[in-house]
Amino acid sequence: NVVAQGKNIQLKPELFPAYTADKKVEWKVLNDETGITVNKSNGKVTVKKDAAAKEYTIRATAKAADGTFTGVYADYTIRVVELTNPITTIKVVPSSLDLNDMEQKDVHVSVKKKDGTTGKASDITWISSQDLVVQVESVGEDTITLKGIHGGKAKINGIANDGSGKKISFNVTVSQKAASVAISGYSTVAAGKSITLKATVSPENVTNKKVIWSMVPDSDTTGGKVTVNKSSGKVSAAAGAQGTCTVRAT
Repeated sequence: NVVAQGKNIQLKPELFPAYTADKKVEWKVLNDETGITVNKSNGKVTVKKDAAAKEYTIRATAKAADGTFTGVYADYTIRVVELTNPITTIKVVPSSLDLNDMEQKDVHVSVKKKDGTTGKASDITWISSQDLVVQVESVGEDTITLKGIHGGKAKINGIANDGSGKKISFNVTVSQKAASVAISGYSTVAAGKSITLKATVSPENVTNKKVIWSMVPDSDTTGGKVTVNKSSGKVSAAAGAQGTCTVRAT
């Protein structure tokens, strides 16, 4: 992680296994460095304005319920940089995005720096809040390419990698397309009667489960005496109807 002189960041621990009872850690800066400090309880790192531009190591050590250290720890490296021409604005177009599963779309990125020059999309680190919903496929000069993976909602978060701390986020909605339709119900109907067929759309998380019912062309041998309601799937046979037909749910 890159942090500019005079800035701060918030670190958060992730303990394993997830069901561990004791989730407290204590934070500290290694090697008695004085350019940065970390709150030992909450992990907030503060970089002094005159901190040397170099790498620093923060350690989080797990604590037991009685406050003793468990010996389990993780180290995190922070690179402090001198910020001379920080990124000041990040914009994306569109400001929110709709995708289908397995569909890719580009989002235009505009980056401006303090001196008015233009930055690149690659000056930003882009992360999906839900990789199982949407992923960042690639980062170009002024675009990022997103790919829908699975129906759901997620955020794409971007943070400037120059240490300025400038951030942006936008919403992505991925629609799950239907993969198959199965029809269930009676396959016979008496003349003058009706039946209602049921369509089951898969997978279960498909965004739109509605189907349109119709007769398969050239399948009707009843002379048009059997009809299907396109919305409900109700099949009606007129008096004197005789023959076969095939119903389709799309």
